Amino acid sequence: MGGFRHGDLVEVSSKEEGFLGSYFEAIIIKQTEKDEFLVEYTKLYEEDDKKCLLREVVPRSEIRHMPPNFKASYFNISDPVDVFCKDGWWYGIITGRDPIRSKRTGEDRSIYSVYFPLSGEEIEYRKWELRAHLERVNGNWITSRVRRSSYGCGSGGFVKKSSSGGVLV
Repeated sequence: MGGFRHGDLVEVSSKEEGFLGSYFEAIIIKQTEKDEFLVEYTKLYEEDDKKCLLREVVPRSEIRHMPPNFKASYFNISDPVDVFCKDGWWYGIITGRDPIRSKRTGEDRSIYSVYFPLSGEEIEYRKWELRAHLERVNGNWITSRVRRSSYGCGSGGFVKKSSSGGVLV
């Protein structure tokens, strides 16, 4: 099946508006065409039957193997991350951090501000809702880096630069 087999746990991206930059966990059911696979999502349900997991045919170009379970001890400003929200992983960039430690256990319970470039939103999340954003290049998982020409740090934190060189807050 060209890199994917029945039962493989994968992530599916979407080209649909409102879902760009997101990945949803799924299981490969079977290959249907040369470059298409029937998948069953692990956390998405049929609209008319909330007990039935959603199945759909997806092009190979929208499927990737699951990234390794890499646990970062913390994230820095401008780190690209994936945020678990609305049953999937959404691409964003760390813009701020409010360091919080449990007095009892010493556990890191920091709250991170994350900027979503595709929607322009900035939302706060706890560390356990984040993972390092990884990209698969030539069969290897690598951390992705934000292009410094597009983003920079301002006095108020992480900001996006406009195409004219000005700063968008």
